[in-house]
Amino acid sequence: MRILKEKIITNVEAMEILDKEKDLKFFQKQTLDHLKKFYSNLKSGEINKLKEELSSLGFLREEHIVSIINTMPLDKEDLFAALGKDMKKFTEEELNKIYEIVKKYF
Repeated sequence: MRILKEKIITNVEAMEILDKEKDLKFFQKQTLDHLKKFYSNLKSGEINKLKEELSSLGFLREEHIVSIINTMPLDKEDLFAALGKDMKKFTEEELNKIYEIVKKYF
């Protein structure tokens, strides 16, 4: 496998990329098994819709969106964890908007 470009992707996207590969190395197989264990119930179509909705808010960076999708926060505390130190950059109203969007995908 050759690196063609680097891009921040969700765990679901990583799972789909690895799943298409024929000759996986040991660690790639381990990664794929782990991803399937935790993310096989999520579909890329849903993830793309969620990504678009979060992007349309206009105040989240790509890193925030990927972190939120990978975490799929069940409550606001989980959302705070997903955003990490950047959580303080958002208003309560912005955090509520994020959470309302994410909660539709449970």
